[in-house]
Amino acid sequence: MGPPMNAAKGKKNGRLWNGFSYLFIRTPLAALLIIAGLCGGLYIWADSLLLQHYVTVSGSASVSGEYMLVRLKGNYDSSYIDIRDTASWYLSADGGRYTGTVVAVQAEAGGSTVELEISRSQWTRANTESGKTLSGEQVFVEIPQGQRSLWFKMIYKGERL
Repeated sequence: MGPPMNAAKGKKNGRLWNGFSYLFIRTPLAALLIIAGLCGGLYIWADSLLLQHYVTVSGSASVSGEYMLVRLKGNYDSSYIDIRDTASWYLSADGGRYTGTVVAVQAEAGGSTVELEISRSQWTRANTESGKTLSGEQVFVEIPQGQRSLWFKMIYKGERL
């Protein structure tokens, strides 16, 4: 037989377990703490995950050799745009998305102008799909504008990722 001290210690641990099980298992407090912990962890994860943020700007297209040139003017920060960046463009909201390359960024008094180079074959295909003419069209371009957290994009802005 073991010493009586071990039996008393076992009884003490049993009382501790009974108190723990009553507080956390038989009451909704444990569920609330688990849910709060999961929500807090999800918030921290979503706030630390950074995604590229894009803004849609309209521009006008013109013919330039074998490429189409799109000049963008609008409310955007050109400091996030570099030459050789890839931007997606489209003619209408329900049309297909195509890619173009930034070839020039020029600062002007009223803002800045970004020139986007688009291949003629993509331009022809986009015009065929939309049923529009070849030059002088309004083009919508999504250009990079820094990074935003996943939490900001989902909750505060409510925009697509």
